[in-house]
Amino acid sequence: MQFDGVSVSKKANVYFDGKCVSHTVTLPDGVRKSVGVILPSTLRFDLSTKEVVEVVEGTAHVSINGQAERTFTAG
Repeated sequence: MQFDGVSVSKKANVYFDGKCVSHTVTLPDGVRKSVGVILPSTLRFDLSTKEVVEVVEGTAHVSINGQAERTFTAG
């Protein structure tokens, strides 16, 4: 899968001592997304807005607001 005709920000967003790195991608219609990598680690994200994460490779074990952990795999 790919995004065609996009603009990619050169400046990386680096979090958690480099364990999470992303770049902002702007689609032709102006919609902004981010593309990045999360290295194996245990991280806590405090979000003020809804986030949609697509796992394209590997596995993510996620607990939201203290709920039971759920596992997400690629696809």
